[in-house]
Amino acid sequence: MMLADYHVIRRYKLKMQDLYIGDEKSIYWYWHGFHWRPLVAWVIAVFPTLPGLIMLVRDPTLDNNWVKLFRLTFFLGWAISFATYILICKISPPTCLGKGEDRHDDSMVFGLREDEMDASSTTESDAKTGLV
Repeated sequence: MMLADYHVIRRYKLKMQDLYIGDEKSIYWYWHGFHWRPLVAWVIAVFPTLPGLIMLVRDPTLDNNWVKLFRLTFFLGWAISFATYILICKISPPTCLGKGEDRHDDSMVFGLREDEMDASSTTESDAKTGLV
């Protein structure tokens, strides 16, 4: 789902400074910190393999089609969640798509450029301690 989000949905664009903000100010913050789209895609991807898991737990020697499908969980789950996440995001797109940078700038430190760093380098704690 992270691959689908980065490569297909956001098309390699990330807002660097918002990646390091852990509250509602970030465009990557979702309802109480949970992004519902990948949760739904994960549930849909896990569902087809559950019968095989249940059968294998009950009888480890069992070898039917459900168990064979369960043994492919990684690949099957990846493909289903990838496609489902893209479909969900096409129906209900995340906010702020297209915002951000599509490349890393070496002058950026936690999303700020050097010219932006100069303006934000003075903090309240510096002002209180007289370091300014």
